[in-house]
Amino acid sequence: MRRKISYTIVFLFILIPFRNLFSQSYNFENYNVENGLPQSEVNSIYQDARGYLWIATAGGGMCSFDGINFVKYEERNGLAGQIVTCITGDAEGNIWAGTTWGGISKYDGKKFRTFNAEGGLVSNSINCIVYDSNSSSVAAGSMYGISFIKGSTITNVFIKDGDTLPEVRSLFVSGKIIYAGTTKGLYQVSPEGFKKISDPLIDHKMIHSVITDQNNNIWMAVSGTGLVQLKVNGEKHFSVPEFNDLVKDFEITSMYFDKRYGIIMGTNENALFIWDGKKLNHFDQNNGLKASKINCIIRDFSGKIWMG
Repeated sequence: MRRKISYTIVFLFILIPFRNLFSQSYNFENYNVENGLPQSEVNSIYQDARGYLWIATAGGGMCSFDGINFVKYEERNGLAGQIVTCITGDAEGNIWAGTTWGGISKYDGKKFRTFNAEGGLVSNSINCIVYDSNSSSVAAGSMYGISFIKGSTITNVFIKDGDTLPEVRSLFVSGKIIYAGTTKGLYQVSPEGFKKISDPLIDHKMIHSVITDQNNNIWMAVSGTGLVQLKVNGEKHFSVPEFNDLVKDFEITSMYFDKRYGIIMGTNENALFIWDGKKLNHFDQNNGLKASKINCIIRDFSGKIWMG
């Protein structure tokens, strides 16, 4: 008898894999503007403590999704800008949204509060945002540095590489460490300052995304190189994974590590990759992928993987 196992990975188009002993197939289901999504390009996704998804879009503001209905939030509601690049939440249940021209919006469920350059931010154009529970602050990366917001206090950190200020493209919190992927390599950052993590594989190169795996090893999506792994247990060691030749010609724009599925990699070139530790699975429009670019990947509380 053939034993059948099924499991689900969900996107803002949905990938539903089905496995049995002899074969594997995948189907995709898509959420789009016809379903209530305010704009077709999704930049970032966050799930709050209630299980609601908060979705940042490129022109339609942001929205919440309870699994059935989308609720939109735009500039006319108090949002800092229509193009929302990144989104996260804090320990008190507030939603934080970074925009391209208006700075950062904090939403407490009733009203918006704006943090911008006039009030002390490094820049009004925000690329990435995370919540750091260690410092109870929100960290926002921009073209010129990082702003840490705690209460009403803003602390700015300017990462310096020689005479230049690298643009911060991605932020990732792992334990007590915040990693910043920049246009000039990788840094550890905090409200107190920064520390460069140096190696020829990543120095002076753009890092699009940073994640850690179950062993706290760091994985970086590096422009022109592909994937770079930094093993941190014992002596630090940089390397490229065995499958890098298969992905390095694609621009990896987003990554997520899931204990069940492995390393999930989204690109801006009609491709999605999943490395399960033994095999690299590749998806494109020929086998069901419905997006030309994948900007973000998260796992919800039920174990489903959402991509935008």
